Amino acid sequence: MFKNDLLNYSGILGAFLFMITTAIGGALFDGYSHISQYISESYAYGTEYGHLLRWLGYIPSGLLIGFFHFMVAKKLKDNKYIFIGLIGFGILYGIFTSLVSVFPCDFGCNRNYSDSSVSQFIHTVLSLFTYALTPFSIYFTGVGFKKLANFKVLFRLSTLLSIAVFTFGMVFLLNANSPIAGLLQRITEAMYLFWIIYFSVFLIKYNKRLK
Repeated sequence: MFKNDLLNYSGILGAFLFMITTAIGGALFDGYSHISQYISESYAYGTEYGHLLRWLGYIPSGLLIGFFHFMVAKKLKDNKYIFIGLIGFGILYGIFTSLVSVFPCDFGCNRNYSDSSVSQFIHTVLSLFTYALTPFSIYFTGVGFKKLANFKVLFRLSTLLSIAVFTFGMVFLLNANSPIAGLLQRITEAMYLFWIIYFSVFLIKYNKRLK
């Protein structure tokens, strides 16, 4: 069912590229705190290495993640729940990860949103959609897998993870000015990345069992 190696590993590559870029961005930004600062602050307008982090890291990461989910959705298009869920995730988390990098926030990511640039406004709106709606994509995907005998574990994981990631996402958005806002964001992102990697590895192992 999933015999294309590029397809099978594109999700993993995208997730790891995101993590590596986040780590590098924090290391390059003098005085940067992963606990208090947004991920976006490391590649905002005015940062020394922001353009490199965006174009060599986050943008290709989002495209790889989007590609993975779109291609799997194409192969499972007969299941409407899986199809809607995967397309939704590919857009809301994959493509939007790339778009928020095309439209970075202003230096320091002005948290009061006063006198924000058009780029930061777009960046903020896309981020809100990602954190508010992507959990539902995971849930829909899980509902679809419930009907497939060999994929029941994905149903259980998707259900639990969609609740957890929605909860943490809302806590982050409601505490965006908190001194631990960066930590809350990273916990939320970590759950999304866990989903991508687990789903990718599951499909790789499933494919090997079919050989």
